[in-house]
Amino acid sequence: MSCYDECRYCVAAPLRSIMPGAMAGSSLDSTGSHDVRARGLCACGKRKEFCREHGGAALCPCGKRRNVCRAHGGVSLCPCGRRRELCSQHGGSALCVCGKRKEFCREHGGSALCPCGKRRNVCRAHGGASLCPCGRRRELCREHGGSMLCACGRRKGCCSVHGGSQICMHKVRRESCARCHPAGHLMRLARNATRRAFRRVGERKTEATRAWLGCSDTHLQDFIQRKMQHWNEHNAEEMTMDNIDIDHIKPISTARTVHDITALTHFSNLQPLLKRHNLTKSARWAADDEAPWARHVSRHEECCDIYWPRACPPLRTLDVQWRGLYVLAQTAVDLEGGCSARGAVGMLKVTEGRE
Repeated sequence: MSCYDECRYCVAAPLRSIMPGAMAGSSLDSTGSHDVRARGLCACGKRKEFCREHGGAALCPCGKRRNVCRAHGGVSLCPCGRRRELCSQHGGSALCVCGKRKEFCREHGGSALCPCGKRRNVCRAHGGASLCPCGRRRELCREHGGSMLCACGRRKGCCSVHGGSQICMHKVRRESCARCHPAGHLMRLARNATRRAFRRVGERKTEATRAWLGCSDTHLQDFIQRKMQHWNEHNAEEMTMDNIDIDHIKPISTARTVHDITALTHFSNLQPLLKRHNLTKSARWAADDEAPWARHVSRHEECCDIYWPRACPPLRTLDVQWRGLYVLAQTAVDLEGGCSARGAVGMLKVTEGRE
């Protein structure tokens, strides 16, 4: 294809908007093709400033773009760590009034959307420019040698065999690794649980997970770590990111309506549990748990204790130093009123822990 024609596939095409003379005849050879060396590209065909192999000037030492690297204080990041233009808390310029990205907002006629509501570049009905002849995304099509696919057919960035840039040293996606990026790992778990809850009630999730969660990923990480620290201070068997599961205190499977999902997906309904304790708890819940849960746990961010439902067998750890009112739900009920044999055991352990 000649660059005298519509330069759709040429690497110089993105330069039209920023360099009016990018299509000048002086940069074309005798065949009508662009000389990549004259277009600010390195020998491998990438833009010089973004080429890892040749030490791009726009890349920081860890290989990310310098302006969006959290580790090195990227100038395009706001104080909370998000892209400045996409941060809803700090009035991101790329967001519309409803909090979505302007170009992708259906309610306000996003410029990147076609008439049928899909993204313009990947809409089959309107001949999306990012689609190959077989209808797939051009960069992800195996039949046509997608540029984002490695030799084994996986996405280059996500391929652990060929050292994908998105794979960490633990052989998992860096953004969802429990050890490399705990906040992203917790947010992924919350996002998957929220999606399952909506599928269970037959509704569609229309808002971002942060809206249902009621906090940011870093705030969620601090909340979970505070509960882990509280547990570790009073129990010999300590919690770490490797030996815990993130549990919904009131099981999310009990949700029947969207209103129920609002309460159960809130971050205050989450707690860390040792893996074996989470298997024991499962989705057990009793009617007697509703009052203590609503009074002490739901929407109570200050609660740092592990809540154990009455429907479960007694919680057993390596020691008996249990402290706090909400470690056992039956203990909470005992302190508020009646006393059962099983609850008395729990109350005794709470008393021993406080001495």
